[in-house]
Amino acid sequence: MAKVIENLERDLQSLVHASSDARKASTEGEAKAEHKYDTRGIEQGYLANGQAKRGFELQESISILRSLPLLVFSDSSEIQISALVDLENEDGECQSFFILPLRGGMKIQSEEKEVLTLSPDSPMGAMILSKTIGDTIEVKLKSRTVNYIVRSIR
Repeated sequence: MAKVIENLERDLQSLVHASSDARKASTEGEAKAEHKYDTRGIEQGYLANGQAKRGFELQESISILRSLPLLVFSDSSEIQISALVDLENEDGECQSFFILPLRGGMKIQSEEKEVLTLSPDSPMGAMILSKTIGDTIEVKLKSRTVNYIVRSIR
């Protein structure tokens, strides 16, 4: 969880700097309209507002994840939020997923492998919840279907 929060905080810092730069750019002399169709300043203002909104969402996500209890799982547990799950595909390749209530799609490098965050908002995230070790998950991709077997839940 610490690596997920660390990545979000890094993203937030970058966003704060970018938003500050956009806000300054929207009020500086170069942003002043040179004719009635020149909208550089307005566009910079919209950009700064969008970045500020995204920053607020990141802060909210960090707060939620900091307060998220990390559950203890056994071999008979069902997959729930906060589980670290190893899935094996038909080719015998394993992939690890960290199930979170939000912010799916992030890649986190752990000591030994790459872990992808997955949220219930995604189709795969919704399918994986409540599965147990040995269960099969069928994921439909654009051109094919991939079957995964749940190998571990931690």
